[in-house]
Amino acid sequence: MSAPEQSASTAGAERSLAAAPAAGEVQPWTPPTEWSPGWQKLALDLVDPEGKLTPFETAYFFTRARALGLDPLARQVFPMKFKGGRMEPFVGIHGIRMLAERTRERGSERPFPIYDAEGRLTAVRVTVERVHGGKVAEFEFTAQMKEFFPKPGASGKVPDSWVDKPELMLTKCATANAYRAAFPEVLGGLYIAEEAGSE
Repeated sequence: MSAPEQSASTAGAERSLAAAPAAGEVQPWTPPTEWSPGWQKLALDLVDPEGKLTPFETAYFFTRARALGLDPLARQVFPMKFKGGRMEPFVGIHGIRMLAERTRERGSERPFPIYDAEGRLTAVRVTVERVHGGKVAEFEFTAQMKEFFPKPGASGKVPDSWVDKPELMLTKCATANAYRAAFPEVLGGLYIAEEAGSE
């Protein structure tokens, strides 16, 4: 997957707050020191039920899960295989929010769907806040439907989730991009499945 172009605009305006909102504390999941055979099999049965991962990819996936502090059993992180056999670990949108929350600088998150004159969804703009030192910096990303709507896969069909819930899917794409712009040190290089289309 080619990484989506980072058209996120970092709002330069920072506004002082009399009292910055307190970020809730989220305790990170503590991965096991060693992946026991039983635990690893349980996780692989969930994230790789067809057994497509090679031994190297399996080791790489669990190493990344441990480094990120995300739980494969909770589907916070999972492997995805692409054309040509390449595998990359992907995270869920809740995993994105969790990693941002752990910095204790995550502020509000505001989605804004955009429709044309005929009532068709054309884009979703999401603004997220990063609170630091009593100030809030805003980071915004607008996901265009024409850029993120997946092409038909091998079956000739578009995923049902995009047909049934296009606003939700597009909001996830915009949200992930906005958070990557706001928290590059913890989210850089991490993508959600909705951004991968039908590749």
